[in-house]
Amino acid sequence: KLEEKLALLDQAARNNRRLIDTQGERAAKELAEALSESEGTIRRFDNFTSTVSSILAAEDDWADSQCPPDVSSASGPLEEEVKEELLAQDTISAIDTRELPPVVDNVSITENPESVVEIDEIKHKGGFVMTAAADSRGVIVISGKASRTHAFVTAVDANGKLLWQKSFESTDKPMTDPRCYSAILSEQLLVNACNFNRVSICHFHDGSEASTYDFRDEATDSTHWSDITNNWKETKRISCVTSDPANKDVYIGSINPRCKISREILVLNDKLKYKHTIVLPDDICWARNITFHRGHLLVCDYDGKAGYIVSVDKLNTGIVHRFTKPRPALWDSDWGPLRVCTDSKEYIYILWAVLIDNRWKCVVIQYSPDSYQLLMTKPVEDNAIALTTTLIDGKEKLLVLTRRTWKMYIYDLVTG
Repeated sequence: KLEEKLALLDQAARNNRRLIDTQGERAAKELAEALSESEGTIRRFDNFTSTVSSILAAEDDWADSQCPPDVSSASGPLEEEVKEELLAQDTISAIDTRELPPVVDNVSITENPESVVEIDEIKHKGGFVMTAAADSRGVIVISGKASRTHAFVTAVDANGKLLWQKSFESTDKPMTDPRCYSAILSEQLLVNACNFNRVSICHFHDGSEASTYDFRDEATDSTHWSDITNNWKETKRISCVTSDPANKDVYIGSINPRCKISREILVLNDKLKYKHTIVLPDDICWARNITFHRGHLLVCDYDGKAGYIVSVDKLNTGIVHRFTKPRPALWDSDWGPLRVCTDSKEYIYILWAVLIDNRWKCVVIQYSPDSYQLLMTKPVEDNAIALTTTLIDGKEKLLVLTRRTWKMYIYDLVTG
């Protein structure tokens, strides 16, 4: 274990050195360019001084008063040239105060969970967990399937105590597998998206719907995708949801149950009004889970057996990075990503799963926030399905929730 920790620290140090070297080289180059421009300006001032001296020497002593027009004529072009260069050098003043990007603290997951919380209080017979999300106050929102006819969303504290619970009846008949996915929209609001194409916003503190506030233009508490795109009702279902913290937009993934391929991501504003649709790159089958990281979309494509970082633009999307999978030596099968989340220091965590002899095997992998390198692989409960981070007693934790055993494993995220 000590050798593994030393190897991780050595890798982190090498990454930091590379980052510092790269930024240092860029700063040195810009400083050299600024120095070259300054030296050129000094040379031109020297030429100007020589010109003035020559003019004064060429005139009679009693006629010095005639020299200013000649001096002005000589200095005019220089003055205009310097003005143009100064306007072009609008970043020079910042060069000497530019700082390297802050070195991110190393974060590691404790070997064993500090606690395992039974969440039987919200257990639904025949139901299961699908997603988890949490705010900075330690309120944990769990969503999934409640029964053959209802999906659910529930809030608990770190001890598994029920805070509030809400259910959504499926509008599709028959619907044997209704599911709800949830994401944090703000400190006060939560967005819920059900796979029978129902989206709503509720208050974080008690689950009450926010329709009476100025979060939507209509009095209804939900928006059906069929109202936006008619063919969705028959061919596509909601598969996941997240929010963009930069502008509070809601991003909703889709799946076509018939062919298991759908690359459309619907973008709504914080009032659940349609903005536009983006299309994921062709390498991706469909998004099982999504979240934002530094303006890019992290995508779990379980059927495609790959996790991606995707640039987001309503006119174009592109793959920025493809995540390294768990080492094949662990089990001789192909891994697929189920869930992804980030911590406060922007480290990335992906829950990978593989089916072997009708049994699931799951691991959580931690990736660096800058180079996306694989830092740590941690085997977790075989029944794991949901992943999120939160603060408990002022310390950041990684939460891993199980699908059908209704347990929440709490790992400490150690900084140092």
